[in-house]
Amino acid sequence: HSAPLVPVLVSHMPHLDFMRTLLLVFLVALALPRTHVYGDDDELESETIRAPGWCSWFDQVYDDEKGASFPIVNNTRAQYVDMHACVEYIGEGPVCCSTAQQDSFTTKQAPAAAVFRYCPACLENFERFWCLFTCSPNQSLFLETVETFEYEGVSLVKSAVLTTKDSYAQAIYNSCMNTKYLGVLVVDYLFNGADTYKKFWSFQGLPSPFGSPLSITFNYTRDDIQTALSWKTHPCSDSCSCANCDLSCNIPPDDNDESWTWDIHITLNAVDLSSIILFLVVTVASLIVGIVLPIKVPPKKGWEEPLRGEDETAPDPPYEALPGDEAVPVPLPSQSKLPLVANVKGIQKVEVLLKRAFYHLAVFVARHPLYVIAVCVLLVGAISVGLIRMEVEEEPAKLWSAPGSRVTREKDFFDTHFDPYYRINQLIITAKDGGPMLNHRILDHVRDLQAEIQDLKIEDEHGNFSLNDLCYKPMGEEHGCLVETVLGYFWLDDAYNVSWNGDQCFTPQPYQSYEAIGDNDIVDHVVACSSNQVDLCCRNSIGAPQDPKVVLGGFSNDNFSTSRALLVTYLLNNREQDKDRAEIWEKRFSAIASREDPLLNIAFSAERSVEDELASESTTDVPTIVISYIIMFVYISIALGKYADIMRAFKCDQRELSHLLVRTKFGLGLAGIFVVVFALLMSAGLCSAIGIKATLIISEVIPFLVLAIGVDNIFIIVNHFERTDSTISLEERMGQTLSEVGTSIALASMAETFAFMLGWITGMPAVRAFAMYAAFAVLFDFLLQITLFVAILTLDARRCAGNRMDCLPCFPIAQRGKEFLRSEEGILRRAFRVFYGPWLMKKWSRILVVVLFAGIFFGCLGLSTHVGVGLDQRTALPRGSPLITYFDELNEYLDTGPMAYFVVKAANFSQVVNQNKICGLVKEPGSCSPDSLMNTLTEWYLVPERSGVATALSSWLDDFLIWVTVDTCINPMGVATDEHCDPDFDEMGRPTPETFKKCLPIFMDSQCSSTCPVCGLPYTSDVKIQDDGYVLSRFRFFHTVLKDQKDYIDKLRSAREISAQVHDETGLEIFPYSIFYIYFEQYLTIDETATLALGCAVAAIFVVTLLILGNIWTSLIIVLVVAMIEIDLLGVMYLWSINLNALSVVNMVMAVGIAVEFCVHVARKFTVSPGTRESRAIYALTDMGSSVFAGIFLTKFVGVIVLAFAQSAVFDIYYFRMYLAICLLGGAHGLVLLPVILSLIGPNPPQDGLNYAPLENVIYTKVVDASNGGVDVVGVEADANADADANADANAQVPEDN
Repeated sequence: HSAPLVPVLVSHMPHLDFMRTLLLVFLVALALPRTHVYGDDDELESETIRAPGWCSWFDQVYDDEKGASFPIVNNTRAQYVDMHACVEYIGEGPVCCSTAQQDSFTTKQAPAAAVFRYCPACLENFERFWCLFTCSPNQSLFLETVETFEYEGVSLVKSAVLTTKDSYAQAIYNSCMNTKYLGVLVVDYLFNGADTYKKFWSFQGLPSPFGSPLSITFNYTRDDIQTALSWKTHPCSDSCSCANCDLSCNIPPDDNDESWTWDIHITLNAVDLSSIILFLVVTVASLIVGIVLPIKVPPKKGWEEPLRGEDETAPDPPYEALPGDEAVPVPLPSQSKLPLVANVKGIQKVEVLLKRAFYHLAVFVARHPLYVIAVCVLLVGAISVGLIRMEVEEEPAKLWSAPGSRVTREKDFFDTHFDPYYRINQLIITAKDGGPMLNHRILDHVRDLQAEIQDLKIEDEHGNFSLNDLCYKPMGEEHGCLVETVLGYFWLDDAYNVSWNGDQCFTPQPYQSYEAIGDNDIVDHVVACSSNQVDLCCRNSIGAPQDPKVVLGGFSNDNFSTSRALLVTYLLNNREQDKDRAEIWEKRFSAIASREDPLLNIAFSAERSVEDELASESTTDVPTIVISYIIMFVYISIALGKYADIMRAFKCDQRELSHLLVRTKFGLGLAGIFVVVFALLMSAGLCSAIGIKATLIISEVIPFLVLAIGVDNIFIIVNHFERTDSTISLEERMGQTLSEVGTSIALASMAETFAFMLGWITGMPAVRAFAMYAAFAVLFDFLLQITLFVAILTLDARRCAGNRMDCLPCFPIAQRGKEFLRSEEGILRRAFRVFYGPWLMKKWSRILVVVLFAGIFFGCLGLSTHVGVGLDQRTALPRGSPLITYFDELNEYLDTGPMAYFVVKAANFSQVVNQNKICGLVKEPGSCSPDSLMNTLTEWYLVPERSGVATALSSWLDDFLIWVTVDTCINPMGVATDEHCDPDFDEMGRPTPETFKKCLPIFMDSQCSSTCPVCGLPYTSDVKIQDDGYVLSRFRFFHTVLKDQKDYIDKLRSAREISAQVHDETGLEIFPYSIFYIYFEQYLTIDETATLALGCAVAAIFVVTLLILGNIWTSLIIVLVVAMIEIDLLGVMYLWSINLNALSVVNMVMAVGIAVEFCVHVARKFTVSPGTRESRAIYALTDMGSSVFAGIFLTKFVGVIVLAFAQSAVFDIYYFRMYLAICLLGGAHGLVLLPVILSLIGPNPPQDGLNYAPLENVIYTKVVDASNGGVDVVGVEADANADADANADANAQVPEDN
């Protein structure tokens, strides 16, 4: 949402029109002429005497025709006059200036002194130079008259040559080059941006409509030329603080480089190096173990023979012996075979209690399915009523920043005490041919475009309004709107005709078009104004100067004539009462800017544009998302069917296709999906009822999460139910099923619920909302699955038993005779048992898996430290959005950064001790602190690449302390009145507290003038005067150009570090603020937020699994694999250019839940099963892994693939890429790595009688008797010794498996 923040010179504008006048009038008094190159034809009336004690001219005459004073040519001896000016520099001896010249000097030097008083060394050097120039008794030695003219019989000087030592001229420039006024270098604003001493001196005679008509040529000589003008100078470091002298600054050291750079040009941080070392260690260890230690593996064909540990009395694993195509044994306990709590020791009693509870619950539900369904539906409806209070948080700032966060408090403070940041509407205009923009053809076209925009008249229920009613007016209502545009260099009237006459600003000439001006004059004028922004000829129509970098783009090395882009910016007030009107105007503005232009490419952004694009995006990808879920739903419904039996029946008699309608479970799958939907409704209803706002992230992520978890549990329940003995009662079958799998489902669901709930302790609102919605959704999904879904499964089983059609149970299928159907295991389960499991348990397979996954883990661990941070606003936009073009061109063409402030909370600044904490004036004992705000910020200003501070700050306090000492400022009319300040000063020269309280309000209302360049008007919106000397203020600066997310984050961090430094050194309550801070604060701690959320989730998983399983080793292994999935996900994020932000953090927290589903079921089955580690791993893979693969992996995979066709980059990056990575990583770790780890270092087989061997090794044959309309068990073949063997095995003590 962070809109482009265009720096605009706003409230500083009113005072600047006098500044160039100030200097030039001052130079008139000093007889500073314009630079003049004279030739051989120039003649003087007589030979000039050049000797010590002789003058080149003396006294002055005012020329009425030229409107200026000129010195009189008078090559005479220096004379004794009454000296009242320059005494400290010249003394009281003979001089070459008359009393009139001294009067002029005294009158005109005060404003200049005010400008340079920020640096006393500069002021002294500068004043001495011009005192010597004007009054030195040796004037004839260094000043030569070149050209004269006659006026009323008097010969007046027209041009001259000044000879000065090169080192002297350079030293004065060096002492003044860092002096700042209103935060801007004086040499930039008053001396045409002079970056060398020669430019500095030459500029002082440049033409001006109110400047001196004289011209002067500076002749620089060697130091050994004694006649050249020279004097000892003071470096600025003698008396100037850091704010006005770089030599007085202590540049902060750069100690942020934490990487190690080798001579082979490889840069590694500690994590990279550690990852490489650990991977090598794991690889070597795995190879050693594989070579030295033998590893037992089961037979290739699976479990044709029982697998035993070293003790042959150990029980067989509860496997299904492979009888070919004979029958399927059932390893589930009957009610009579459930372990008794009294026989169990330790914490494993939890699982026994859960087994019994789930058994009785399932039996009850199976007996009363309709009642259970009715109660569940009523509960769903009751809890979902909370949806009527549902609110969606759409304001981006409130998604990332908590209400009590630092940036939120600072924004509230800023908006409460100062005006809210204005609304920005901007055009970036380029030529279709890519050429330069400063020509009449382009400018005339841009003028027409601006005229259309600015003439918009809009009508609403309150009447008509236009831009003039909404715009920002820094110069006051009478001056009109501030529009930043290159056309501002050429005045436009109300009819948008150009009024311009070159340098003659007071006599503008009307033009119908820029073509009449001419391309050369256009370029020359813009280039001249770019280096002299305060010139009246360069002001826009409201009298405000313009920064060329705000209105021009695409230039190099400040060569503005080559600009390839024009920027036009409209600023609207951001008052709440005007918001609706402003949005209407912005909509019309966007409509005009979006039209195709035959000559121009126009990229645009209005304040409302991002929100509009996000709103349109919410509907753009709806079809893709719907298709994704439909595919998942269809797969789930189809995959639950028993297709082995269906195909077998189809092969027996192709005419009996009616079996398809009975054996499919499309209706059951659809019911399972409704269970997931009900859970989502209940979660949303409960969260809405307790006041937790929803977010768009929740609507996109939680359905994916809950569907994954819910579908996995559905597959597990249905698959286990299908493998129960169909000869026993339906209630008993349900009891056996839920007794066996209920604990596993509860373990996963509780771990996920508590893991998500702990996400509430994070500070990011988006993560907190997701955590609660997800936690309740998983919890309700679990509760509905063990009640509502079990009831529906019971009804579906009755439907199958009655040979009724799927989805249409009211229609039975007639059968002819009897048909034998053998209940075969599915293809997927058989593949896991016969092929995949045994292959995975081979010695070299396991070594390969360990080495491969260790390499992936340590590689991703190293990459995890390099994951980018931030969410590029272009990513959140739909593909093809015009805003993407705008942001691209903004990065390419804009050469300024956003405006920012340092806000200092109220303090008693009438006290000198508090003044010294801010000011940046002279450097002397008892004056401004070297660590003051102004000095500290200036130090950081000198290293913009690190600090992000591109401009120096201006200080209202410094200006006030100077203003109060200048007579022409405090008493501009020369008459003392009650409305003017009558200051008193203490022994340090500071205004007394009473003077401060009285004069500060007067200063704030003062306007700058030719007699007083220092005034308070520029600070009107930045200073809030409170009672008893307390002042609240803000200090404005501009950031450096910010191109990407890292730039924004780094500069926010730097600004806070600077404010912390100032606070530590001065005790001031200070904070930085810019409009983009609220969107980027989250990234300062995003790594901590992610670590906290994931750490709490993993800790919750460990605690819950430990409480339910009672095995700390299993819990540690689960946590290890989940953590590896998360680390690997971070590595994939780096490789796939996925940044760390709120979206990805939410997805990573969600990935914890998915990872638990991939791991917990297999790990629990391994833990509760007897036998060797290898056999238990194969059995866990077969019994649970196949359901996990079909229920989670395949479901999510087919759904995720569709998201690749989404139109927005945010879906492509943060949903398709991350979901696919989560799916692949979860499946690989849960179904490949986890079984290998369990087979190598898994827990020992269970003890204490908790786990059982096969309790009912029943081999059965089902007989379908169509004539009876049901199922009759006509033959049961049971192993007579199975029951006795099982009981014996259950009580056997299993030795440790090494």
